[in-house]
Amino acid sequence: MVMLPSDIVEFFHGPQIMALGTRDATLRPAMGRLLGAFAEGPTDRISFFLPNVQSEPHLTNLADNGLVAMTAGEARTHRNYQFKGRVVAVRASTAADAAIRDLYRDKLIRYFREEYFMPLPDEFIGGYISEPSTTITFRVAKIFNQTPGPNAGKPVDFVPAEG
Repeated sequence: MVMLPSDIVEFFHGPQIMALGTRDATLRPAMGRLLGAFAEGPTDRISFFLPNVQSEPHLTNLADNGLVAMTAGEARTHRNYQFKGRVVAVRASTAADAAIRDLYRDKLIRYFREEYFMPLPDEFIGGYISEPSTTITFRVAKIFNQTPGPNAGKPVDFVPAEG
């Protein structure tokens, strides 16, 4: 069975700053902020929560080509990864998804409020629009280390499942 590396799965427990990248048929990119994700261990799948307020053009792009580029990074250490793959499911977030998403959002807000190196106004750290959201699951094909340093840009040792 293919599994994501255990340190990557742990990394998703957050709080991390996350972004989604998609592209349209003319290769025009689009970017959106994500509020949480979880690795479906032991598999090669990651699910993330895209606020519906940011869902276009991403849902159109995913329906067209199914390609995902997702980044996740830790603000203080700059430990950062990029995940590339293909979508396997898109659905409205369930109550269980919302519970995970909101816990993640609260961790991120608490992180900025209590641990970040500079004070930020409440409007910045508490103004996330998260409801409603769409849960998107993709199979990871490639992982890249994006942490600044000698390994930046290098692939993470990971062999994806076939198919």
